Amino acid sequence: MYFETKGMAAQVEAVGLRNTRLFPNCRQRPESPWFPKSNSGMLKVVFFSLVDDSKGADLVLEAAYRTPGVEYHIYGSLSERFEEKFRNTVSGLSNVIYHGVFNAVECDVYAELHNYDVHVLPTRWRGEGVPGILVESKIAAVPSVVSDFGFNAEIVENDVSGVVLRENTVDGLVEAIEMLDGNRTLLDSLKRGAKESAEDFFPERFLGQILSDIHKWEERGE
Repeated sequence: MYFETKGMAAQVEAVGLRNTRLFPNCRQRPESPWFPKSNSGMLKVVFFSLVDDSKGADLVLEAAYRTPGVEYHIYGSLSERFEEKFRNTVSGLSNVIYHGVFNAVECDVYAELHNYDVHVLPTRWRGEGVPGILVESKIAAVPSVVSDFGFNAEIVENDVSGVVLRENTVDGLVEAIEMLDGNRTLLDSLKRGAKESAEDFFPERFLGQILSDIHKWEERGE
């Protein structure tokens, strides 16, 4: 049985199942790698998910209000229950740009993410697993600021490839964003850490083990 995180495998192993392997939420390696990009100007933050309070969009908007010197770029479909509040709030914030739903078929998600300095996902969605955007941000050399929720802390290593919030609150999110805005040396280090950790999410790293498992099953006639 293959699981996307060690934590998922551990939960299964706790009930007595031992035939587990790690196979993360991988992405194909892009033809051209994306390298960390320094920015000495205005910090650019990106949110790339369903635009709903369950995903932390409300916290992002409040953070934008409290950090007017930071740009916030939001991508994703608007949930019906959150749309009116979102549009009303954004209309009063000059530092928030809503880009709509990203066209992943015709456009390069890595190229788009690479335009920004920090990705944020302060999610509190009960069904959260391993968000693919966390992996895609790594490949784009963009560190993520995430809630310590679900399996986020297994994907984003605190102070290495991003920031894991101690508390998933507006205060916590603002503190993290202001810290990265004021310490560009740290931000550049996290960008490098995100880029390096992307190597753990390319399928070729795991194909040898998977093929070995298949051969063993074949030998046993399974």
